[in-house]
Amino acid sequence: MKTTAIVVLALALVGAVLWGSWTYEESKKPVQTVVLKSETNDLFVVKVKHREGDDILIQCDEDDFQEAFEKFRNFLGVKVEPIKVPGGAMFFALPPTDVPEKLEPAKRAVIEVLKRHSPRRVILIAHGDCLLYDVVGAWNDQPNEVENRQKADLARAREVIRTWFPRTQAIEIYYAGKRGDTLAFNPLPDLTILQEVAND
Repeated sequence: MKTTAIVVLALALVGAVLWGSWTYEESKKPVQTVVLKSETNDLFVVKVKHREGDDILIQCDEDDFQEAFEKFRNFLGVKVEPIKVPGGAMFFALPPTDVPEKLEPAKRAVIEVLKRHSPRRVILIAHGDCLLYDVVGAWNDQPNEVENRQKADLARAREVIRTWFPRTQAIEIYYAGKRGDTLAFNPLPDLTILQEVAND
């Protein structure tokens, strides 16, 4: 039973990541088509405009929260489609030794999407009532530690992405706390910066 659940979860995660990566790529469409005439023959030339410095938002893929995430994305001024993965930051926070072998291709796909577009700003969101985190919390018999784990994973994911993309200008993390039928998006401080200030 446990193995079946893990395999189903792994397949869902891989599918969601690949779909999210494809959606992100499709949203870019930086292609301009030009037909050039020459004396010898007609050439069909496609000019690809290189774009850098996009703002990228990485979020959970739970359907119930997509409308709220979209409104928040618009509030932040992020124009491209988000990358949606189950659990959001959990995917990036896992140490390489903890990533199941079946999930490595999905993680690699997301890394390649991010590398290709040299993000100027990366935004990570975790949210209350996250099914994946709640399942992990229940499985580990730690349901009261779910929010703390999510915030720790956000901070860890920020450091991982900072390592991958040192030229990225900003990596913002938000925890969307669920209160009744609302989500309150709260920025989390950069603990690394806070620690450096405290040590000075």
